[in-house]
Amino acid sequence: MNWQRWRWKYWMDAFRRRQLNQNLDEEINAHVALEVRRRVELGELPEEARTAALREMRGIAFVKEATRDAWAWGTYERLAQDLRYAMRTLRKSPVFTGIAILSLALGIGANTAIFTMINAVLLQTLPVDNPEHLVLLTSYQRDGLVGNFAYPDYQQLREGSRVFSGVLAASRPTPANAGVKNELERVLVQNVSGNYFSVLGVRPLIGRILSENDENSATAVISHSYWQRIFGGDPSVLGKSLTINGSLCSIIGVAPAGFFGETVGQSTDIWLSMATLQAVRPGPFNLRSARFVTWLYLMGRLKPDATIEQASSEAQVLVARLHAAGGSVPENDYLHHIVMESGSRGSAGLRNSLSGVLLVLMVLVAFVLLIACTNLAGLLLARATSRQREIATRLALGATRLRVVRQLLTESLLLAILGGLIGLMFAVGMNRFLLSMASEGIGAININLYPDGRVLLFSAAVAVLAGIMFGLAPAIQAVRIDVGPKLKTHSRTLTTGARRWGLRNALITVQITLSLVLLAGSLLFTRTLWNLKTVDTGFQPDNVLLVGFGPHDQRQETDLASRVIERVSAIPGVQSASVSVNTPLGSDGSGVTGLEFPGYTPRNEDDQKARANWVGPEYFKTLGIPLIRGREFSFSDTAGNQSVAIINETMARFYFGDRPAVGQRFRFSDREYEIVGVARDAKYRALRESTPRMVYFAFLQNRAGMNTLQLQTAGSPLELASAVRAAIGDVDGRLNIREIATLSSLIDRTILPEYLVASLSSFFSTLTLLLVCIGIYGTLAFTVSTRTNEIGIRIALGAGRASVLLMVIHDIVLPLAAGLVSGLLIVLASGPLLTSLLFGLSPSDPWTLAFAVLLFAAGALLAGYIPARVASRVDPVTALRFE
Repeated sequence: MNWQRWRWKYWMDAFRRRQLNQNLDEEINAHVALEVRRRVELGELPEEARTAALREMRGIAFVKEATRDAWAWGTYERLAQDLRYAMRTLRKSPVFTGIAILSLALGIGANTAIFTMINAVLLQTLPVDNPEHLVLLTSYQRDGLVGNFAYPDYQQLREGSRVFSGVLAASRPTPANAGVKNELERVLVQNVSGNYFSVLGVRPLIGRILSENDENSATAVISHSYWQRIFGGDPSVLGKSLTINGSLCSIIGVAPAGFFGETVGQSTDIWLSMATLQAVRPGPFNLRSARFVTWLYLMGRLKPDATIEQASSEAQVLVARLHAAGGSVPENDYLHHIVMESGSRGSAGLRNSLSGVLLVLMVLVAFVLLIACTNLAGLLLARATSRQREIATRLALGATRLRVVRQLLTESLLLAILGGLIGLMFAVGMNRFLLSMASEGIGAININLYPDGRVLLFSAAVAVLAGIMFGLAPAIQAVRIDVGPKLKTHSRTLTTGARRWGLRNALITVQITLSLVLLAGSLLFTRTLWNLKTVDTGFQPDNVLLVGFGPHDQRQETDLASRVIERVSAIPGVQSASVSVNTPLGSDGSGVTGLEFPGYTPRNEDDQKARANWVGPEYFKTLGIPLIRGREFSFSDTAGNQSVAIINETMARFYFGDRPAVGQRFRFSDREYEIVGVARDAKYRALRESTPRMVYFAFLQNRAGMNTLQLQTAGSPLELASAVRAAIGDVDGRLNIREIATLSSLIDRTILPEYLVASLSSFFSTLTLLLVCIGIYGTLAFTVSTRTNEIGIRIALGAGRASVLLMVIHDIVLPLAAGLVSGLLIVLASGPLLTSLLFGLSPSDPWTLAFAVLLFAAGALLAGYIPARVASRVDPVTALRFE
């Protein structure tokens, strides 16, 4: 109530301001009159008495100002005055104002854009009830991360837990052909446990959610966006049948708007009960009973009085029970222990893919903003020099130095706020670019990049901090002047050649240091990108078309792959074709363990492991992988014949040394394989990986699913995409084509993080180099204008143009040298942090650092040469008259 009464009194006082000022004048005049009467009664003359009275109270204006300071609205009135004055001042310098606002908009906007991505990917919690009670479960083998769980593991953990109110299970989002009747489209579907929505704390928009009673019935909950897109928001959608890869399921509910699942960034369209597993994830295993097939994410919801530490302790007990019940293979130990972590932000998913890139970009744009701030600080410092007479006049009229600093700081904050507002628009465009680039490499990403309260608060804080950073030091420097000499119109201090190292040089040094670090980093990242693009992959990606297949049970059709290869090979322009289980450089890969080579004694379990792929005839010819010795797989390498394999050079050297590998035999999974060929080493899962031991098995001898079709074409691969799609449909219309792309584009996807970092760092380093050069040019140009008298005197006394040129250039040489040296030291000291981000070169690569130093020095000296050349051509007569 007191606060409301004070606020009401404040506004009433503001409306009665004129009356208050009038009353103040009357009160002050009455006080002066009383003091004059008292002094006259003591014998002073009326004029002397009035003068003495005014002197004693330090003037009427001073009393008025001090009284207004005590009024509640006085602070806001002075702030409004400062803002009006700052706007007038900035309007009189449109070039400086435009450069300052643009520089800040780029710096603040870039920081806001990256923080928006970080907020959406790393900071935001799931849109569910009480997300802080969710816990993410991650499985580990003895030798590393597995991540997922088998369905029997889920059942044991759900039933045996005492600290969780519920444990949910969800598969990875899988592409599928879904729709009503024959109107099908590609969507992402997830198989989830019956308690999925209840554990997450999600209520349906219409209908109902899945329950444990739906585990054995083909039911589905559709997303809000899918409901709007396909059914137009029709409430009668409940009970309708959806076709999922040829199987039917019934729609029982619609998820609320904004709910995307348990993983940030995924865009699931349909959540399916476990009864639809065969349609979505066909295979030889019953996934609900297979103990060693890991395919489920698990999340739990803690009971109100439980903690993650209690859940972790309980998990180890449950793992021991699983082992005792036969839940682990001793030599594999696929579930050695479980790690618990907060699930409030969902499962890792997108965080693992983008977190490292986003943190690197955040450091990058922070450097950009720091450089922009130091650049503007230097320009403001030079600008303050031209306003010394104005500042001296204000100080002489009674303004305190603090009051002048506040006025100058208000101008800086106004620039920062304007830059921040424009930066928000820049951030929106940059976010769209980043999202589109990331989606090309990772797949469709569903994150909300609309600036929320956290983002707006961050942007405002960055703007205010930037305004203080580049405005405070020049403002303090501006009021440190001797008022008397500055008020003399013709007073000019002759500047000598020996310049004192001051704030201006320090700011230039900081700019050069930060800019060199950014430039050197961008060159290192660019060379890393080039090294990755030109690395020897071991195969020829040009003119190779890849066709990825989605879920479809092909294992009962043993000749399907042969028929597909035969049909697509007949397409004009196709030179060869083959199939494989794993895609070249795909994110998923296969490995085998328990390899037994006669005459070789393994030292440990790792010696019996290798990467593996199951490939069809002419696979190596299609991808351009040379065979060093032996032959390719043929159509005669079928299940009824001798089991054969091809190994790479690394595996041949490891097991056979200098002995010939072709013709040798090894055992794996109770079968004996004959090595019929040795292939050249090639990249398997990533361009950065060292060459692993690799074994290729004959696809036609194994009942494996055909995941990828490869075609070598004579011309542009994508021109044959429609013909290939039609040919596959002729063989089997049920084949689910997930994607058609070139192998070259797939390689580009694998280096997307490096491309983002290299391209953005190159853009910002070029921008900051330009800003620094403009700052150096502006500072030296202003210095030349203030030293015109001195330069005229030097030339009149016989100084040559070369000496004047060197005198001006000398002002930038020392800050340039100091900045280059300190920048190099920072780059070298950052070596351990940069090593993991680079490929094919070290952070201290001498050629890269030398090029960065030479490029920066050339740009800075060129920026300083222009005003120096102008100074060397000054007419002495004109200069001596200059004021």
